[in-house]
Amino acid sequence: MKKNLPIIFILIALNSIAQDVHFSQLTQTPLLINPGFVASGHSMLALANYKAQWNTIPNAYKTINFSFDMLIKKNKAGAWGFGINVFSDKSGDGNLSFLFADFMTSYHLKLNEKNKIGIGIAAGLGQRSINLSSLKWSSQFDGLNYNSSLASGEQQGSASIFIIDGGAGLLWSYKKNDMYMTSNDNLQINAGFSVDHINQPNYSFVGSSEKLFLKYTFHADAVIGIKSTPLSFAPGAYFFSQGSQKELIAGTSIKYLLKEESKYTGFVKGSAISIGCFYRNKDALIITSLIEFDKYALGFSYDVNTSGLTNATAGRGGFEISLKFVNPNPFGGQKNSTKFNK
Repeated sequence: MKKNLPIIFILIALNSIAQDVHFSQLTQTPLLINPGFVASGHSMLALANYKAQWNTIPNAYKTINFSFDMLIKKNKAGAWGFGINVFSDKSGDGNLSFLFADFMTSYHLKLNEKNKIGIGIAAGLGQRSINLSSLKWSSQFDGLNYNSSLASGEQQGSASIFIIDGGAGLLWSYKKNDMYMTSNDNLQINAGFSVDHINQPNYSFVGSSEKLFLKYTFHADAVIGIKSTPLSFAPGAYFFSQGSQKELIAGTSIKYLLKEESKYTGFVKGSAISIGCFYRNKDALIITSLIEFDKYALGFSYDVNTSGLTNATAGRGGFEISLKFVNPNPFGGQKNSTKFNK
């Protein structure tokens, strides 16, 4: 194959698979952040996310993510959970695609009534593919224009590889009091560390030795109730490091409790609305919103591009939508089944 083929593949890899897929609504993609989030603070959680990035660029990124996790067993000492995370990512003229499914498990050790430590592990299988016949090559330019009738001299059809991958994470969780409108003195904190691609799988289409870099994630988020008001702040900070790629995201949301859950009858359902602003360093300003009702939530976000791609994208980064189901509901109107037995 001509020497420009490996170069093209390397460039594609560095800008896509070498830097993992990511979403802007980070609290709505916990299993992409840390497998320690499996069954942390809930008995069942299902999430679906869709992101369209840089739509002004032809064949831009389209990413879909689905996750589900649940509590399997609990006792006085701790709790054990299981989860699955699946994502699909497509981009470029060559329809570069990555489909991956991760299976996860975690154990949360109760330290006291307010603190617990969780450890999670993940293992999965993925397929990476590309349609070579839809790519354009330098040999197909006649000196003035691209001419598809000219032979490329390159491999045609499709290429695909399979990847086996693994990761692990550690999570500390703290929870104080519950979120009621009359007091609202709750405080919840999550902080952790995770590492992905522990086995550093090979991801080259051409049989070379390029391996997927280890990815390190450091994260912390909180929900801080403003006493005797319906307001809460939800700050968060996330740092990702993968090879030469570094990413820092920080900001906060403000939550307004619209209606308090009935503590006795359950007929009145709790609801809240949140708006937030986060910044992805040297890349984008992220505007977020979340509507919560009982066990359900609907989130929207939009990235305003601030990077060197601003001219090409007219500042348009990415639109994202999320759907969430969680049990028990987060408004404290029923007994929390995730509390450890006394």
